[in-house]
Amino acid sequence: MAASALTSRSLLSSAARVLALLANPSNVTLLTSQLLVTPAIWGSPTDLHLIVGVIGVFRTATHYLLQSNRTSRIPKLWESPRTLALEEWIAAVTKGTHGAAPRSKQALVLSGLLQGLDSQRCSGLFTRLQHELVISVNLSLRNNSSRSAVVDRALVIAVSQVFDLLGISAKHTLDHDLLLPKLTEAVFLSGSGLHQGFFLGTMDADVLETLGKKFDWSAKSHSYLQLQSTASGPLVAEMGRLSRLAAFLVEHVTNWMTLSRLLQDLFEFSRSLCVQWRQNKLSEVDAVEENLFLSDNTIEKTLPLLWRVLRSGMFSVLTILSASIGRLLCDRFVPKENGL
Repeated sequence: MAASALTSRSLLSSAARVLALLANPSNVTLLTSQLLVTPAIWGSPTDLHLIVGVIGVFRTATHYLLQSNRTSRIPKLWESPRTLALEEWIAAVTKGTHGAAPRSKQALVLSGLLQGLDSQRCSGLFTRLQHELVISVNLSLRNNSSRSAVVDRALVIAVSQVFDLLGISAKHTLDHDLLLPKLTEAVFLSGSGLHQGFFLGTMDADVLETLGKKFDWSAKSHSYLQLQSTASGPLVAEMGRLSRLAAFLVEHVTNWMTLSRLLQDLFEFSRSLCVQWRQNKLSEVDAVEENLFLSDNTIEKTLPLLWRVLRSGMFSVLTILSASIGRLLCDRFVPKENGL
């Protein structure tokens, strides 16, 4: 792991602890605003693990602050008195997001706060934070001038992690037509996700024939290490949650061209995946013949990871297609001229 990544993650871990201990609202606001602009975290904008880490900072800090407010003491690990009430602390945190930080970063903070307040779903504070999250997400989606692929993925992650906690009103207020294309692009087409199955084509060069006339895909090969990184990334590791979010969005889009584009993207992904697989040596081996043609290392270590990633992708596509078919069959207002 790069030294800069280690430094960034160490900073995030320390920030969660300090945020929960600060007793001055101004210091909480200042630290929050600094976390959203510091180059130590945002100098590597393509590292989605750091985006998840930022959410985790506020989730962890909120969880421990809530616990300390309930017990009137900080857990022994931190051994420090608290003076800020929960609502006062959260007000200071949200104030820190209102400066130079873009709406997408505000969404990360709010997602973390909501997850930390999981046990307070019926409170007015939780309802207000839901409303603020939806506003931040929608405004960021509509602001084309300040958005990038990384921003889109940050929004997708922020919403997916908290989606099951949102109330019906908040879920229906999301801009479904803008969020759905960003989600499918991030998960199925982007390099941080399944990348249209291109990893199957690149791994073919690493599948080598051994002296025993068996194919071996080494666990030390570049393609396997890359697949490990992809599988542990927030988009692929959380594909089940993301596909459920996508299914909900499909059921509530209002622009039929959004649904048409979704089906085209899924078709392109499936076609590309099949083409890449056919070009891979492993596609020549039937499951019943694996012991005859594959090395023990491939069968026991590297191939199971590939099957796991492909299964996750398949079930995600099926989940989204099921919602799409249901919408097409049950909604009598589907415009037939759009080719749906």
